[in-house]
Amino acid sequence: MLKSAKSKKEGDDTEELTNRQKQILCLMVKQHILTGEPISSKAICQQFDTAVSSATIRNEMNYLTSLGFLEQPHTSAGRVPTAKAYRMYVNGLLDSKATPGVKKAIDKAIHEIADNFENLGDSAGKALSEITGLPSVMLFSHKDNAYVKRFEILPMGKKTVLLVLVTSDALSKSRLCKFNFEVTQKDVAAFEAVAAKLIIGTELVKFTPAFMQTLAGVSNDINFIPFFNTTFEMINDLNREKLSLSGEENLIVSSKTDKDALSLMEFISRRDAIISVLSSASDPISIVFGTTDKSTGPQNSMIVASHSGGKIGVIGPSRMSYEEVIPSIAYFASKLGEIIDKAIKDME
Repeated sequence: MLKSAKSKKEGDDTEELTNRQKQILCLMVKQHILTGEPISSKAICQQFDTAVSSATIRNEMNYLTSLGFLEQPHTSAGRVPTAKAYRMYVNGLLDSKATPGVKKAIDKAIHEIADNFENLGDSAGKALSEITGLPSVMLFSHKDNAYVKRFEILPMGKKTVLLVLVTSDALSKSRLCKFNFEVTQKDVAAFEAVAAKLIIGTELVKFTPAFMQTLAGVSNDINFIPFFNTTFEMINDLNREKLSLSGEENLIVSSKTDKDALSLMEFISRRDAIISVLSSASDPISIVFGTTDKSTGPQNSMIVASHSGGKIGVIGPSRMSYEEVIPSIAYFASKLGEIIDKAIKDME
């Protein structure tokens, strides 16, 4: 089950809590992140910044349990924060700023990514994974009116050309196109003429199989068939929401327990579920918690940031260091959006 912490606007019981109750929940979540064990009222009392009795803390914990912020796995055990408590905790961190050291590392990574724009998804995902120490996910999505901005045809051999396509929202794709005849400069010029007339300026959503058949009919030349087929394959790839996953090797390192690692591996294997979560994340920063019916507290979480080219985020155990990860992802997404916006502007 996936439960989302989308924004501080989302209505729940949090606004009705007293400052002391909120402080108790924050301490509960922090302690649970460290230990993974049920937390007793005595343990919270020892960390409280004002003189409060263990009995008072216990009464507050009982009330928070009745509201669904805490749960008690055993009769005599302490309490465990639920996904609802984690949501309250992380919502308080959404405006946190990355440290100067983290910003410097991200600025350096973004500069390197800008030099390898065609492999933007893989480069950005790998960089974010290295910075956070967590597996990263990135989903590109086109603007509704995205179109083919540039189309280049480069001879690569006697029977091979390289097709390079760039969209109006600065995504690109290249692919080798092979023919069963030797391609002359005259053939390349003919391909370029067709591209200029029928492909460049056309919205990506229009490139259906029927549309490509129409283009082939207009050219009325069977020699163009490999050219049209390869073009359609590239645009079809671009039209599909592209998911990039990086840093799976960080699963074991980031997991607190073997159970965490197994839960994360199971979730990461569900590609459609990840795309669904990323696609539905509409806020600048969204946090989604994953649980199972038999679990105590959330088992894993996904932190997602929106940028001008799509969504980027990390997957990790629910007991991750949100104080460090959330500001890092927010800053990374903002800088990534800047280079995408610059690339689009440079194309104008």
